[in-house]
Amino acid sequence: MALFGFGKKKVERETSKQEVEEVHFKSLTRRAYPRYLVEPFQTSLGKAIDLSKNSILLAAPGLKEQDRIELEIEGEKYEGTVTRVYGSKGVIRLDRELPRELIQRHMKQVERGRVKPRRFIDLERLSSDGDVQSDRAIINLMLEIEDPNTDITKFKGNIQALPELEAKILSQANSIEMGGRGRIDDVGVAVTRLGFDAMKRMVYQYVTYEASLSHNKLEFFEDFELYNILLGATFKKIAPLFNFKDIKNEGQSLLTMSSVGALILSKEAPAIAPLYRGVKELFSYEMRMVERRACGYDFLEVDRRYFLEDLGVFRYIYDGFVLANYMLYPHYNPKELTLSLSQRKLRFAYVTYLTLLAQRFIFSRDKYSGFVFLHRMRRLGFELQEAKQWLDFLIDNTNKKLARIGIQKRILKPDIPSWQISLEGYLGRGGYATYFLERLEDLGKEAQRLAIRFEDGAYTHLVLELAINDERFPFLGMPFCVIPCERLEDEELPLAMFEGFDLLLFKNIDQLKPALFKEFQKLWKDFEGKIIVTLSTSSMVEYNQKPLYALIKDQLIDFPSYFQSPLVQMKMLSLGCQRLNQLFNQDVCQLEAFKDRTIDMEKLYETVLEEVL
Repeated sequence: MALFGFGKKKVERETSKQEVEEVHFKSLTRRAYPRYLVEPFQTSLGKAIDLSKNSILLAAPGLKEQDRIELEIEGEKYEGTVTRVYGSKGVIRLDRELPRELIQRHMKQVERGRVKPRRFIDLERLSSDGDVQSDRAIINLMLEIEDPNTDITKFKGNIQALPELEAKILSQANSIEMGGRGRIDDVGVAVTRLGFDAMKRMVYQYVTYEASLSHNKLEFFEDFELYNILLGATFKKIAPLFNFKDIKNEGQSLLTMSSVGALILSKEAPAIAPLYRGVKELFSYEMRMVERRACGYDFLEVDRRYFLEDLGVFRYIYDGFVLANYMLYPHYNPKELTLSLSQRKLRFAYVTYLTLLAQRFIFSRDKYSGFVFLHRMRRLGFELQEAKQWLDFLIDNTNKKLARIGIQKRILKPDIPSWQISLEGYLGRGGYATYFLERLEDLGKEAQRLAIRFEDGAYTHLVLELAINDERFPFLGMPFCVIPCERLEDEELPLAMFEGFDLLLFKNIDQLKPALFKEFQKLWKDFEGKIIVTLSTSSMVEYNQKPLYALIKDQLIDFPSYFQSPLVQMKMLSLGCQRLNQLFNQDVCQLEAFKDRTIDMEKLYETVLEEVL
């Protein structure tokens, strides 16, 4: 080893393990480039523990701060300066950059997974399903009811595609109250006799209530009829609060029919049908993984195909429904979906997100969803108690309507939930977990931007969803949206599109199309709210996307690594097993089976579902 400038030797007291770890932690957070944990390998001075583009952490006794040194790494000679020493380890700032390929060869990698389908259902067959025509008729009637320019010609064909509704209208037209005019068998004549407004009221009642009771019903879904009716009513009440104009009843119609994808999948894979037992299960990340395993597609992908291609409806709004699901679980990672953005879709997404939270709260008694829903309603002008009263009033009105049409069941009012999110329960305490939480707290105060680098995308985004709804931060009062960069088809990201939102989460910013980078730069600079971006450690943006790295480097932090924080890995495994066991209502996932492996969350799901399905 060649040393330049030794400096004087000093007698120092022995530092404790805790002090050494603290110095290590602080030094690494000051690096100019992101660091990479590596499988230890030998250099001429000692074993390399981790690397960055221009530095190396060595296990090499005798290093002293500010010493100039020379070392050999895989046959290449490098010179540098010792910048930090703690115990028998030291950080060396190199005079020239390390090759990307060297880091890639030695980088520690979690065992990654992707749920593999047992089979792919034939989406082409959807268009020949017997329910397609009746679904098209119901949706068209939902849309036409709200159109002031509609006429009987538009209604007639759709009514005739629904024999039950047609019989109801003809029966009313031929009733004793209409007697003396002769019996009729034509809907057009029936409308003339009843009057157009009376016919529209009958159609509205049918598509809003009666069709929900008998059509597209998930067999094992408890109180499905009540859920579907309240779903539309809740959306209709929330939409104006977030300035979403539901043109021709399109948003409400989409939500009311949204479970059709789950119904199709339950028919294709009867083994998963009992898992659709409630709204919490229907809108869960775990159910998307189960669907992908059983059928090759999840219900959002099937819905998209069914509505946009087979029925030709909801083309300008459906992506908002997908984005609402990203808000519920940002760790969602579909196989097929692509998205385009608009202000209308984003507003629809947030209204839908709140609507679905309310349904999980009411019908699944999910305290977390209730906590988030009631607190997020404050941003729309309600105090906590007022939000609960608003919800109770909506339930009362819906129950009255159910009674008027002869339904005996009633929707029960939930109590105000007590709930406290503890992110330490998902991250642990100390070291990198504490630093990560401190940076989130900074974002909640003065900071406006944050970039998070991860090993495990699913678990990182799950924790971020919890952070966004944690009372210790102000994010719970901020309308937000999740933008999955790898899914975008857009050519622009105009600032005006995000008007009304206070927090933007750009998921997988390293997968943003190059054509959108300048647009994103403008957002990063000019958006008045807060922005979080996430990116994979393996993308190595400081090498591969230098303009992006230059933009975000000052705000870049690492999500705690499983290799340095094994407790975080154990907490992920524990949570994943718990959620899978809850979904299947039995012990399908055993934590003990994974404790000796360093895996990501999707690998956990892949392994368990291959055994179960």
